[in-house]
Amino acid sequence: MAIVCGAVGVELLLMAYLGERTYYDALRAVRFGRDIVAGTLSIHTDVDNTKTFIGPVLWFQIYAGVGVWGLKAFNLISFAAMALSHRAMGRGLFGARVTLVALFFLCFYPGTHRNVVAGELDDNLAALLLTLAMLVLVRSGRHISAALILGVAFLFKFWSAIFVVGLLLHLMLERRWRLAMATALAAAAPFVALDLLSGGAGTAAFVASIQKQGSISSWSLIGTRLLTTGLAPCFLLAGWAVLRQPDANRRLLFLVPAPYLLYVVVMQDAHAVTFVMMACLVTWSYLIAELVLDLLPRGLQAATLAAYLLLGVAIAVQHLHRDTVLFDLGTESSIESSLGSSRVFGRPSTAAAGVDPSRRPALGSGACWEIV
Repeated sequence: MAIVCGAVGVELLLMAYLGERTYYDALRAVRFGRDIVAGTLSIHTDVDNTKTFIGPVLWFQIYAGVGVWGLKAFNLISFAAMALSHRAMGRGLFGARVTLVALFFLCFYPGTHRNVVAGELDDNLAALLLTLAMLVLVRSGRHISAALILGVAFLFKFWSAIFVVGLLLHLMLERRWRLAMATALAAAAPFVALDLLSGGAGTAAFVASIQKQGSISSWSLIGTRLLTTGLAPCFLLAGWAVLRQPDANRRLLFLVPAPYLLYVVVMQDAHAVTFVMMACLVTWSYLIAELVLDLLPRGLQAATLAAYLLLGVAIAVQHLHRDTVLFDLGTESSIESSLGSSRVFGRPSTAAAGVDPSRRPALGSGACWEIV
C-alpha cells in the first residue's frame, strides 16, 4: 500500500503543478462528446480517432457536472484501482518482493504519470479494465470473463484489441483451439452489441481509425520511440525472463502485450507508444522485476529503483510542461479533417482549430500529438 499511496501523492503534486492543463487529445475527446450530445455531430458520420463515441459522451457528462478537476479525479481513481488490482494479481503469482518491485515499475513509469495527470480518460479506464481482466484470468482461469472485460475496454480504446490478440496467441500455442475461439467471440461481443444498437457507428469509428493510424510515423521516429519509451528493451527483458523460467503463467504475461511491438512496426504507428506502454507494464513489470531481484545485488537494486523514480518524474515533468494545453472547451468544432464518408479527427495540424496557437507549442518543438 505504501507504493500506491506514494504514487498517488506524486500524481497529486504533478496535477497541482500542471493546473488545468491536459493533453490535447483529452480536450478533443470532451469536445467530441459535447458535440454529440448537442446534436452538432452524429455518431453515424463523425468519429473520434482510436475509440467509439461511448467514452467522449461520458467524459463530457463528467466535465459538465464537475469541470476539468472531475476529469482528473477520474484518472486518479482509475490509476489507484489499477495499482491495487496489479498488486492483488502479483501476490497471487509471485509473492511480495516481486510484486512490490513490479508495482513500482508500473506506478512510476513516465507514461503512467503523463496518462494520469493529463491524459485521456479512455486510456486510463482501458488500462484499468486490462488489469482487471488479467486479475480475473490469473486468479480464476476464467478466459471468457477476462475476454468480456477486454471487449469493454475496446469500446474506450481500440489498442485493447492488441492484448486480446496476445491472449489468443497464448491459447493457440497451448493448442486450446476451442477456448481460443470462445475467447475471441466473447471479446468481440461488447463491440458487436454496441454496433447493433448504434446502427454501425462502432464499425465506422474502427475502420476510420485504422485508415488514419496507418503509416503515420517515420522509420526514424519508430526506432527512437521503441528505445526511448522502453518498449523494445522491456520486450527483450520480459522475453529473457520467460526463457530463464519457462512456464504457462510467465508465457501468458509476456505474450499478452507482445503483439504491440509488431503493431508499431507493421502499422508504422508509434504515436501513442508511451501511453500504451503503461498497459504493457501491467504484465511485463513482473517479469522485469524478477530479473532485477535475481540478477542485481541489493545495493544496485536500490540504486536502480531510485534512479528509475527520479528519471521518470523528471521526464514526465518535462513533457507535461511542454506538451499540454489549457483545458478550454470553447465553442470550436471538434472535427478537423475528413476521411471517406466519415469525418474523423485525430492529431491536429499546426494550424488546427480548437487550440489557441499562443497556448500550444510549435510542432517542431514537441507538441503533444507528436511527442509521446
